[in-house]
Amino acid sequence: MSYVFAAHELMAAAAGNLNDIGTTVRAANTAAAASTTDLIAAAGDEVSLAIARAFGAYGRDYQAIGVQAAEFHGRFVETLRAGAGSLWGCRGRQCVVFAGPGARSAGPDQRAHHGSAGATADR
Repeated sequence: MSYVFAAHELMAAAAGNLNDIGTTVRAANTAAAASTTDLIAAAGDEVSLAIARAFGAYGRDYQAIGVQAAEFHGRFVETLRAGAGSLWGCRGRQCVVFAGPGARSAGPDQRAHHGSAGATADR
């Protein structure tokens, strides 16, 4: 029989930290959008124009990938939050209270989520 140990507060804190990181990355991508997609050629010759267009295309590709990464990141954070929240709803024989590193598993009469730092699920 295998157990998965997870501490609710740690998962919730990780989700919050990841959300903050995502917010910072999105802000940086937004701030960099104009300077990485709308490039001005260094000179009026066709080589400079072609280079500016090529780098502008790379910048637009980066922005498109950044949007996809932000969407994935948002879904990941929500999944982590949902997982942390579901630990509080874990009841019955499959759940064991876990109070943190070094804590002992609770007995059958202590299997509840009241005041615990998390729970484990029988997989």
